[in-house]
Amino acid sequence: MDTKAEEMPAYKEYRGLASGGIASAPTVQVLAGNTIGAIVWSRVSAGNYIGTLAGAFPLGKTVIVGSGNAGGLTMLGIGFNVPNDYGYSFQRIDDDTISLQVYDDTYANIDLGTALTVGAGQIMIWIQVDP
Repeated sequence: MDTKAEEMPAYKEYRGLASGGIASAPTVQVLAGNTIGAIVWSRVSAGNYIGTLAGAFPLGKTVIVGSGNAGGLTMLGIGFNVPNDYGYSFQRIDDDTISLQVYDDTYANIDLGTALTVGAGQIMIWIQVDP
């Protein structure tokens, strides 16, 4: 008997499409399947955003993935995209806070709305749930 499925940890999920974010907080359209809760997104400064939700991001159990569309091409993960050379990274700050940083090829911070010239970026978060 194959028990691999039984060994997989349970998790909570958050998926949303982020857009805007030029001198303001990004707008996130939450997609179906959100079991984490309502993350509040705010802009700290150009290219720096935080998402907050009390106790939602436990250490060692939080995975954050993103993708986006910059100038008609897809940005995936941490890195750059030719011809626009925009990148981004996510970081867990503490149990209540995650951050999103958007930057250009010189690592200068730029607003999300500048990098996402076409479409929206997808934010996906998974949280492992203790059995």
